[in-house]
Amino acid sequence: ALRFFYTFQGGNKPIYLCRSTDVVAHVAGHAFLDTLQPNWQANGQTGAFHEAFGDLCSLFVLISMVSMETKKKPPENNEKKMLTPTNLRAPDNFLSAIGEECGDTLYKNKGKGLRILSNTFKGSEVGSEVHDLSMVFSGFYYDVLADIFALERNPTVRGDTETLMTVGAYLRRVLIIAIRVSSHQPTRTKFQEIATNLDIAIGTLSRKLGVDLTSWRQIVQKHAKARELSIAGRRHF
Repeated sequence: ALRFFYTFQGGNKPIYLCRSTDVVAHVAGHAFLDTLQPNWQANGQTGAFHEAFGDLCSLFVLISMVSMETKKKPPENNEKKMLTPTNLRAPDNFLSAIGEECGDTLYKNKGKGLRILSNTFKGSEVGSEVHDLSMVFSGFYYDVLADIFALERNPTVRGDTETLMTVGAYLRRVLIIAIRVSSHQPTRTKFQEIATNLDIAIGTLSRKLGVDLTSWRQIVQKHAKARELSIAGRRHF
């Protein structure tokens, strides 16, 4: 069973975390990861990956619901629309923010959420607290998603929403494979281990699909290096 808490907004208005799609997906992600790797509830990079995976599960859910436009437009005829820019790194892209309402309540950060996937944190810039450390890996994965989506985007052939959902589905698939083949015990370099397995899994996917995904692998390698995954969480104060 999943258990949720609640907090209060100004004027004693309760905020129930179970009503947040992001929070529910995040917590469910923890439970799912526990079935894949039961020993990964730990400190350091392994525990931080647990938090990152929860945030990425929120991203997966949002991608499955997304409708994309080049700019936001007001709803017509009171129709509710979910719109997000095709630039996944745009400040108003709702895919990047995790738990906006909760973040606004707790931190008064005006919709930026509990955490931001489109961030610039490197391994040498964060400490060992698992939530802070998690943003290095989730930022790495979001960079990979954004770059591969930009690479594959061709609106004259296929709609942006379909492209994002296709790319997202493949990256979700190879991430699960990367997790399953990783070592069962916590390690100090779990981020890099998973990134390496992600790279290998894309190679396997390439052969199965009969398409050249060398550029995807290069994107993974580039961002793993840029994010300093192997040294994340070792900063000395």
